[in-house]
Parts: sequence; structure tokens; C-alpha cells
Amino acid sequence: MIFKPNSVKDIFGHIGIMIAISIGLTLVFFYWYLPNVTNRGETFTVPDLEGRHIDEVADYLSARDLSYEASIDSGYSGNHQPLTVLKQYPNPQSLIKPKRKIYLTLNAKNPPKVKMPRLIDLSLKIARIKLQSLGLKVGDIKYEPDIAFNAVLRQELGGEEITEGASIYKGSTIDLVVGDGNQFDTIEYQN
Repeated sequence: MIFKPNSVKDIFGHIGIMIAISIGLTLVFFYWYLPNVTNRGETFTVPDLEGRHIDEVADYLSARDLSYEASIDSGYSGNHQPLTVLKQYPNPQSLIKPKRKIYLTLNAKNPPKVKMPRLIDLSLKIARIKLQSLGLKVGDIKYEPDIAFNAVLRQELGGEEITEGASIYKGSTIDLVVGDGNQFDTIEYQN
């Protein structure tokens, strides 16, 4: 059946009804539906999770109706225990809505490996900088008689000499044997 308006007045009446329904639906959508679905006005302050173990974080977040996604292989710090939070997003003290996901970077279970650099014949100062830039620690400095003052003569790991290119864990402690600048201790004079 085809609708045939009887007059122009009927056409404007029907257009008015359609406009009223459209306005009503728009108001219901923006002022009732969206606020209820998006939890308008409900916010939660993001806690500082850095330094906490993942088990503690999981319980803490689930009790507050928050979820998380953790990345384990992208970070390592020798100052934190394995599986503790290194970074988080959103940042602490940010305001978020309930059911929001928090992204965590966890400390790796095992430190990554690095290649041992060649430190022999470098100055002690440069050797320290190279070790620190690779995440290695400077251990004991032992002096031996040699004409080159503060020049690295040997590099050691756990009392054993370690060669350039050896694969070692980040955070390992490297001992250095350096020259004391006094070659005369080892020379014997014969008359």
C-alpha cells in the first residue's frame, strides 16, 4: 500500500514526527546509552606498579577490575628481581576508566648476553666506559709492573682471562689487570 498524503499539512506533520523521533533517539544515545557504556564520570587513578612482582600486580589489578598485558623479553635491569615491573603505560597517577588495559614491561628472567669487548691496551678510563656502556660491571683493578700506566694488560671474569668476543651475561663483573707505570720492578741488572 502506498502512502498518499491528503495535503501539504500532512506532509509537514510527518516530517515533524520524523524530526522529533530523530532528536529523541539522538538525546537517548548521547545522554543515556553512551554514559552507561563508557562509564562516564567514573575514573580510576593508575597505581605505581614499578618494582612490584607480576603475581602481586595481577591480584592488585584484578581486584580493581583492570586488566594488563605484560611483555617479558623487552627489558632487563640488574637492580630488579626477575618478573618485576620495569615500566608501565598509562603512567602512574593517570586517570583511566574501569576495565582499561595496563601495559607492563617486566624484567627478564635471565639477563641478555653481550659480547666481551677488547679492552687490552686501552686506558683504564676508556675500559670502564666501554664496560658500563655494555651493562657490565667493573670489578677489581689489579696493578702489575708495566711501563704503560693505567693501560689494561688483561681482562678477567671469575679469575679466568676472558677473550674478546666471548658471550657473557649483561651485569657480569669484569676484573682488570693494568700497568702501574713502573717497569723497573721486573728488570734485573747484571754487572
